[in-house]
Amino acid sequence: ESIGPGKEALLKMGQQYGFQVDTTENAEYFHEDTLKRYSAVVFLNTTGDVLNHIQQADFERYIQAGGAFVGIHAASDTEYNWPRFGKLVGAWFNGHPSNHTVQAARFNVFITDHPATKKLADVWD
Repeated sequence: ESIGPGKEALLKMGQQYGFQVDTTENAEYFHEDTLKRYSAVVFLNTTGDVLNHIQQADFERYIQAGGAFVGIHAASDTEYNWPRFGKLVGAWFNGHPSNHTVQAARFNVFITDHPATKKLADVWD
C-alpha cells in the first residue's frame, strides 16, 4: 500500500531538488546498459526474489563501478539467496516482533564527513 505514495514522494523530491527519477517494477529493465544511465538505484519496499542471476551480476558490476544503492523499508526482505545483496543491505528482514513494539537499535556512523551524517554522533541509539 505504501509503494504508490513512495513513488510519488521520490518523483516530488526529484522535481524539488533537480534530479530525474524513473520508476519501474519490471526487472527486464535491470541490465548493464540501463543501469549505467543512473547515479542511484532505489529498492522501494521490494520483497522476495526480484532479479535473476544475470540481472544480479549486472547490478554487482554497477555497484563496483560506483553506482549507488538505496534500500527503503522492505528492501531488506529481498534476495535472501544472494549473499552480495545481503552485504549491500547490511542485514535481511527477520520478521516483526510479536508484540509490535518499537525496537531499540544502535547505529555506528563510519562516514562522518558526508552531509547526511556529519551532524550525527559517532554512535547513537
